[in-house]
Amino acid sequence: MLSDVVAAARTGRPRSSLVRYSAPWAREFAPAQDTVAVHVVLHGACVLRVAAEEADADPDGGARTAVAAFDGPHPAGRPPPPPPVRAPAAARAGSGDVLLVPHGSGHLLADPLARPLPPAAAAAPYGDGASPGASRPARGGPPAPPRTGTHLPGPRSGERTPPAPPRTGTHVPGPRGAERTPPDTAPGDGPASVLLSGGYRLDPRYVHPLLHGLPAVLHLPASPARHPDVTAAVRLLAGELDRPRLGTDALIPPLLDALLLYTLRAWFADRPAHTEGPSWGEALTDPPVAVALRAMHRAPEAPWTVERLAREAGLSRAAFARRFAALTGRPPLAYLTWWRMTLAARRLAESAQPLAAVAAHVGYSSEFAFAHAFKRWYGEAPGRYRRTARHRPVHEPTARR
Repeated sequence: MLSDVVAAARTGRPRSSLVRYSAPWAREFAPAQDTVAVHVVLHGACVLRVAAEEADADPDGGARTAVAAFDGPHPAGRPPPPPPVRAPAAARAGSGDVLLVPHGSGHLLADPLARPLPPAAAAAPYGDGASPGASRPARGGPPAPPRTGTHLPGPRSGERTPPAPPRTGTHVPGPRGAERTPPDTAPGDGPASVLLSGGYRLDPRYVHPLLHGLPAVLHLPASPARHPDVTAAVRLLAGELDRPRLGTDALIPPLLDALLLYTLRAWFADRPAHTEGPSWGEALTDPPVAVALRAMHRAPEAPWTVERLAREAGLSRAAFARRFAALTGRPPLAYLTWWRMTLAARRLAESAQPLAAVAAHVGYSSEFAFAHAFKRWYGEAPGRYRRTARHRPVHEPTARR
């Protein structure tokens, strides 16, 4: 199911880079709407701070205090509202740690000894020409000395990074045609840190509530013994970025996918329960609910009923319905409808399948019944949605209420 959550929402190609810093340094990442950022500390240490107005209450990566609701239809895939935000979130990371910023928040990376640590103010909103994950030297940080750092860019993502003014750091070309992110560190002569950074664009029309419920900063401490798969993905990805070879361009996207999925899997396994409200972390690790979720994702076209899902889960109908709603914030069949409509919308937008085939794929034997359900959920008929979806910016709702 976790694979479906990521695959359904992702759009475009992920980005990646490998950067070396020398203290004192600070790097500010502008807000990037509908983007997931990941940073891995390969060597040294750093502090990550999320802008106060976008942050979560738990500075150590705890869950947000509420999970986004998705009750009832959302016309044209209008995404559920994000959970309420609280005080600034920050995390201190050492070698091998993974940091995930899942909500496109503006954030600051700095060496842990930098004083004073600049606030993670929003430098420039995404949409001003900056690419996802675009960054700049943090305002209020130490002055930038001559270029001494090293930047190893990742493979081309299909997006063009605009020219940048001269900055500190030394650019070392990566694979042929690689996407080049400007080196904009502020290196000094102190201890060195090496960070692997990547970014994913998400289509908000298809973002799963599981992702909405993640904290502002997800911090996964290094644990090779407990999470060897995360360690292996980091090692493979860092090796490709550090020493580009034949096939590197093709290998980077699936390795980034693996890193993201392994990180989410490990985090949910380590911290399955939220402090209050619905808990997708607990839902994924609760055997009866997890079995039902996997069944719906594996066969969305099946004629599911609450009774049939309860049998899959090994519970009575009433006990299963209560347990599912308590952990996911949604009754079983309401969740099934949401997932079916998400799959249908994606197929309409990205394929030329006949309407009957799309309807059958999501469990509707009648085109009329499917069209009625789709229009009730998205606010427009399937045919119109298909005609307009490919030309509509992903960050805007598709229809008006």
